[in-house]
Amino acid sequence: MEQKELVTVEGSRAVAVELAGFKLPVLREEKGRYVIAEMPYSAHPDDTYLTLVLCVYKGQFVTWVYNRSDAGFYYGRYFDTAYARALEDFIERRSGDVIEGARRIAQRYYEEHGAPQNNDVGMYARELG
Repeated sequence: MEQKELVTVEGSRAVAVELAGFKLPVLREEKGRYVIAEMPYSAHPDDTYLTLVLCVYKGQFVTWVYNRSDAGFYYGRYFDTAYARALEDFIERRSGDVIEGARRIAQRYYEEHGAPQNNDVGMYARELG
């Protein structure tokens, strides 16, 4: 059975959206999408026009790459009413560059010190800055 989101409006602005038992604040509404979370898509300085958004759209949770320069939503991933899965995807899609950085630090540590003992890699990462 398809679910429909319930929207709370104040004046002419959507302020909250409810779906699957979750009532979430709305950052903005755009093209029928209720944006409930947004963060930079990448740490790269040339990507400032791209953000990652978590939205409620047509009774589903969806993550998209949002392009500020053309107001377009791209590479959508749809999660029906599974908010936890959508939120996890939202966090993981952005953190790819962070995870890759951690892999590089670990690889450098292994090359210089061999297999890590206890929390040596974390201490080494702090030393590198």
